[in-house]
Amino acid sequence: MKKTKRSLAVLLALVMVCGALFCVPAAAVSGTPAAPVIYVHGFMGCSLYGGLDTDSPYQIFGPTDAAIKDTVGSALVPVTEFLTHADWEKLVDDATPVMQNLLGPSYCDENGDPAPNTGVKWSYPSPEEVRSSVSTEFEYDWRLSPVLLGQQLAAYIDYVCECTGKPKVSLICHSYGNCVGMAYVAQYGVDKLDGFVYNASAFLGETYTGELFSGNLVVGGPMFINYLRSNAFFGSDAGKALCDVLELMFVGDSVEQIAAQNLPGVMDKLARQIFIPWFGCYMSIWAMVPDEYYADARAYIFDHCLAGEDRSGMLAKLDEFDRVVRSRREEILSQMESVAHVGVVSRYNVQMAPVSPGCGANSDGTIDVKYTSFGATAADYGETLPDGYRQAAHTDVNYLSSDRVIDASTCRWPEKTWFIKDMKHDAMTYGNLQELFYRILGNDGYTVTADADFPQFLIYNVNGNDLVLPLAGAPKQKTSFILKLLEIFKLLRKLFLGFIA
Repeated sequence: MKKTKRSLAVLLALVMVCGALFCVPAAAVSGTPAAPVIYVHGFMGCSLYGGLDTDSPYQIFGPTDAAIKDTVGSALVPVTEFLTHADWEKLVDDATPVMQNLLGPSYCDENGDPAPNTGVKWSYPSPEEVRSSVSTEFEYDWRLSPVLLGQQLAAYIDYVCECTGKPKVSLICHSYGNCVGMAYVAQYGVDKLDGFVYNASAFLGETYTGELFSGNLVVGGPMFINYLRSNAFFGSDAGKALCDVLELMFVGDSVEQIAAQNLPGVMDKLARQIFIPWFGCYMSIWAMVPDEYYADARAYIFDHCLAGEDRSGMLAKLDEFDRVVRSRREEILSQMESVAHVGVVSRYNVQMAPVSPGCGANSDGTIDVKYTSFGATAADYGETLPDGYRQAAHTDVNYLSSDRVIDASTCRWPEKTWFIKDMKHDAMTYGNLQELFYRILGNDGYTVTADADFPQFLIYNVNGNDLVLPLAGAPKQKTSFILKLLEIFKLLRKLFLGFIA
């Protein structure tokens, strides 16, 4: 036994020595950004308040526990009646005041303007705080147009530069924050930017927003079950088992059929009474409508749903964004080529909300991989790239993921784009992911091949560890016996459906 232990010790020592020779250890790569860092959060990334002109501001978003409790109570009767009578139009009518009561204070008006004296309750950190911190956060009213928010960000960048005596800053932007960051670049250029991290970027838009704003509301049956699996509860073993049982019972197919029969008849009512009052007047949401859906979205919302209404104020804001940002995307992104430190972090393998025809695309649950990565080729959710697939770009670097889901060679910056499997869009427990951000911002020429800790393809939260690890060689997710048994039944179901088709 002692001899065996001794042999194992020698073997482990050799492995460690070889690893030191042929891998890039974490200590060899600096995690210190070269310039002060500013975090720019995403849509709904901070609370909103009313009464900002008083001594007692009150929270209007996110909804307080008391407001949520009241909403659940007021929704019980309408939901019960719907389950009894299945009257879809009445459900929409009953849901309208419930939504108004919960979210109405945060709505924008017909011109796309928030109610007076509502917004964020935030002030600049003191010069001492800025100088003593590696990073600070820029807070903003996420209902507003990126054009205006880009101007506010410019003022904060000037403040940070003044406090620190540094000529440049680096931005780490999440989701809609990338629209804000790019609107800044569109108006002020990149002279004051040393680095930029696109984290789960919404700059190119998101499919389900484009489709919903174009009047395309559907519910995908299998995607419905997959979406439940990505929920916190349903992600547990018990939740996954329940989802498998629901799938075996064809519940997803039933949901899809019911929705297909009833949603088209109430789509316009849903848009007029719930979608448009809630987020259809947010300039931020319009900024996240992809270019390929934009013309249809404007036609559906303004020419169809709001026909005859005066929305000139809102249209003027949209036209301004189109002129300053939307029509100049390529020019804006080209300017980023001269920024010293740039990186893109995309997330994948999460089911998108099953409410639009494009919900089968691979995504982080909110935004498609093709958008967050600036052009990756990705298999649909739950699928892989075709057998024998070869990466599109001919290069000595392998840009194919080991799970055969992502081809990064088609990205705008393939050598500077990372992918994290199983990380949801709203997962904000960065853990060691922040270290990746800082290495991008602290090292000239940092690429996906520069660091063994952070290769191009990563995986998040394996077995609850809250860490980002290399995808290749990552430990497998633990699976209970019940889940394995259900997987067998699911395979048999698939074979049966294929046999009778």
